[in-house]
Amino acid sequence: TIVLVFLWIWLITTGIEYISHFIIDTFFHISLWDYTNDFLNINARVNWDASRNFAIGGTLLLYTIQPMINRILKKMKEKEKWLITLVIGIPMLLDFILHVVLKII
Repeated sequence: TIVLVFLWIWLITTGIEYISHFIIDTFFHISLWDYTNDFLNINARVNWDASRNFAIGGTLLLYTIQPMINRILKKMKEKEKWLITLVIGIPMLLDFILHVVLKII
């Protein structure tokens, strides 16, 4: 049901946010966000509002945007899909290499 999907998205995104903050803080010694003064925060890494918003956004994406994307993709040729993948993927890969692998910030 949509409620279970919402709860799973809430749990997964909160876990990802917590683990991401922990890794960034531990290995790079920087804090990109801080929920110290926010309601129901856990170690200032996650909080109620952000977790709820991720769950709402994820559920909306899953039930509204994803079906539209699927309809568009069904109409596209494989070469067009590959081109879009490369146009989006190559800059993301370069960003990852420059900022994470080489630690250039």
